[in-house]
Amino acid sequence: LFQADGDFDLAVRCARRAVFLFELMCGPRNAEAAFLYQRMATSFASAGDYSRSFDAIQEAVRCCGRNHLQQARFLRAAAHILSGTSNYRASFQCEKSAYSILKQILGPTDPRTQECFKAVERYTRLSVEQMRQEGESD
Repeated sequence: LFQADGDFDLAVRCARRAVFLFELMCGPRNAEAAFLYQRMATSFASAGDYSRSFDAIQEAVRCCGRNHLQQARFLRAAAHILSGTSNYRASFQCEKSAYSILKQILGPTDPRTQECFKAVERYTRLSVEQMRQEGESD
């Protein structure tokens, strides 16, 4: 609610409190806590704080445990966050890791795997373009 109203600071404070209480009751590496970290990451990204957003999404990935589909989902979110900072190489790595998980679990023909593959191709292209531009500026 706070995020929808544009009060990102309050949204983040509430999310942090919720994560603290949830981890206190259910343990620090709980799959449900991962969703709270994802919400926090979304709040940070909406506020333009991509560094803290990426930190929160990394924590979400750590909370997933053996839920590989959830890991892939959060890796894709990390790739999206990193692309917001024009870090296409890191975006490519996250998306590639997610693609490997999805391909292994869902197979190459699943729509989610195919969508992820398209993102891998996009980040590959953007990363190559970025490297060319950096090479030209040197």
